[in-house]
Amino acid sequence: MAAGDVVNDVVPYTVPGVFISFQPAAGIEVALTCIRVGDAPLYLTDGTALGFCTADPADVGSNTSNVRLLVNNTNYFTGGALVSSAAGSMYSGIQIK
Repeated sequence: MAAGDVVNDVVPYTVPGVFISFQPAAGIEVALTCIRVGDAPLYLTDGTALGFCTADPADVGSNTSNVRLLVNNTNYFTGGALVSSAAGSMYSGIQIK
């Protein structure tokens, strides 16, 4: 992939505890513009610490359709574990580096 390419994925609910995560390869940076993490909270993480990406940590079912979340191999996003069979997750963005 190259800068300017679309980056996206859809993860359907399969079993309780499934979560979506996106960590670009080393040297790649992506600007995410839409994220849906079903009925789970959305986090920015470095693999150890979790930072909430919603205004309220209790705000589950994060539907951020107008977001500018920049991620790379060091700091990337993950959603919490899904609990509902109606909950799917997705993200979409553009590779910028």
